[in-house]
Amino acid sequence: MPSTPSVNSAAAARASNTFALVFLMLMVFTLTFGASMVQVSIQGYLRQVVCRQQYGLPEKTPIENGLCHTDAVDKQLEWVEVVAQVCQSAGGLLSAYPLGKRSDTKGRRGAFISGACLWGLFSGILVTSVQISSWGVIWFLFFAIGAGKTCVEVAVLAMTSDTTDDRQRSKHFGLVISSALTGLVVSNVIHRYAPPMALEIAALIGCVAFCVGTNFIVAFPELLYAQHEAFRGEPSPEIFPANQAAVRPLHRVVSTLITYRALPLLAILSLVLTLARTVPSSLDFYFAARYNPHGGLEGHPYSTYRGGVVSYWTPLVGIILITCLLLPSIYCCPNRRRVSGDRIALRDYGHLLVATGLVVLTSATALYRNQLVFLVGMVSATAIATTIPGQCYALMLYGLGVAVRAKYAGRLFGLAATAQCATTLVLGPAIGLATRESHWSGVAVAVVFVASAVFFVAVWAAEAVCAAPMYERPGAGGGVEAGIELLDVGGLAAPPPVYAAHQEERPAPMPMPIIRSISPRYGEE
Repeated sequence: MPSTPSVNSAAAARASNTFALVFLMLMVFTLTFGASMVQVSIQGYLRQVVCRQQYGLPEKTPIENGLCHTDAVDKQLEWVEVVAQVCQSAGGLLSAYPLGKRSDTKGRRGAFISGACLWGLFSGILVTSVQISSWGVIWFLFFAIGAGKTCVEVAVLAMTSDTTDDRQRSKHFGLVISSALTGLVVSNVIHRYAPPMALEIAALIGCVAFCVGTNFIVAFPELLYAQHEAFRGEPSPEIFPANQAAVRPLHRVVSTLITYRALPLLAILSLVLTLARTVPSSLDFYFAARYNPHGGLEGHPYSTYRGGVVSYWTPLVGIILITCLLLPSIYCCPNRRRVSGDRIALRDYGHLLVATGLVVLTSATALYRNQLVFLVGMVSATAIATTIPGQCYALMLYGLGVAVRAKYAGRLFGLAATAQCATTLVLGPAIGLATRESHWSGVAVAVVFVASAVFFVAVWAAEAVCAAPMYERPGAGGGVEAGIELLDVGGLAAPPPVYAAHQEERPAPMPMPIIRSISPRYGEE
């Protein structure tokens, strides 16, 4: 029978982790809601800047709403937003590894607060100065915003992993990411159905929500330090394999990229990740222009959606094929032959895909219910397409924080997810913009599949990415037991309960009882 203090401590640990998960969901909801509101204001101000430059208007001249929604302004704004998102992605990529390393070793709360302050501060500067700043200053501000946003994402991933073990991690990741997507959905529903509001009001609401979401971190305990205290300074490879530089997954992947065999992987990975992070923060999908109620009506000759001049159905074929190949292999094929690390990675992938797909499908029904009245085939294609932004958001997080934990199969699926994001949200739109007036728009599919083929060949050749690290566990007699794989988490013992930092009392470590078999004839009553 377990002792009463042990049972109470386990219950307290579970309650503390549930409490942390709830506040984490509230935090990411308010953060994404506020950031989406601010992003809408930034896009509105950028449209005004482009409109003034297009027509040569002075800064303080009032601008009619219809004047800034002409086809010429839309086309120029598309390229401005692509450059802005690439700058934001570059800031995130350059800071992803050092910030992830800091979050692993120095604590999650500090990394989150630093990233949130960087993200919020430079977003506020951009909102207030976008109309008077040069393009160079605007690109730098987007670069800093990308660095802060990536820091927040890495910290949220680490904190989500801290709230549970590998058995429940898929569920917790799905809940957190669904909360983030719900914040985007609420923001878009407000902009779609609420009365038109000034850009200043939207920015103010977004800033307040962002600040409130950042303050939720106060209620989130620093589980990293609590786990260190629970082990009283002794190493715990079962819980902290990523805190050792030699075996940290991100460190291992980056170290692999500098080998001569992986130079093609480095080049293509930089391109794909940069493009994959150019996903817009709004859920006003590119392809929604085809269902714009005002797009082709008299009196409304302009479109508020960027997808009106681009065809995205050809790259959509590629994304549907990839998804149809991945999902059956996750849920239909037997996984008994796979090691536990791969099973966990595939299960995380499937859960994230399903969770985000349901959330975005629900939002699409709310946002475009009046337009989804076409033939059954068109409705089905639209339903599949509307899951793409949510999938890409979740799969980028998956590729950053989950796929690198597993061995070859898990990483391969993570890289496929990253390529999936780039295919849908960047390569297709960019090539579509460049070839919208020609018959070469189908080249998007060829370029994407060639890049994916080279990408996977490079991954296959990089053996160090596929190999799992080993560690040696000290034996009872001072020797060393056989090494076991760090990523085979299913074979490790369950970790001890995690104690929250604010918990005052903690049960003293109980000595392990020694159970001896006593024969009845030698026993005493």
